[in-house]
Amino acid sequence: FYTSLSQDGIQGVASWTAKKNIDVFSKTLIFIPVNESLHWSLCVVVNPGSIRNALVEDDVEDFSLKDELPCILFMDSLKSHRKAKVAKDVRRWLNYEWKRIKSSGDPPFSPTTLPVFDPRSKCDCSLIVGIPFCG
Repeated sequence: FYTSLSQDGIQGVASWTAKKNIDVFSKTLIFIPVNESLHWSLCVVVNPGSIRNALVEDDVEDFSLKDELPCILFMDSLKSHRKAKVAKDVRRWLNYEWKRIKSSGDPPFSPTTLPVFDPRSKCDCSLIVGIPFCG
């Protein structure tokens, strides 16, 4: 998916969800593997359908830890992939999907409303695939 998105743009992946009538905003997690230069990393979009929570900034005091907010987790054990470019491509795709499914307003996904978090660990990349091994 990401190879097509990065090389061919939105049109390279537009039919992937449209043909199967998939609403990506009903998903809690969207896993996007990234493979470049013989190295894998993982981009995870968390709570994309909760974008409205991120757009409402009226009262910070009403915010609770139980409130779902969207974000991107970018896990790259070698730090060799450009997370800013991956995030930009993924946001563009999500904005396209928003327009296709919701047909409303301005594109909601931006660096402010969909921040990227880069978990840091002294463990190797086995952390990414869920095998807890720290030497």
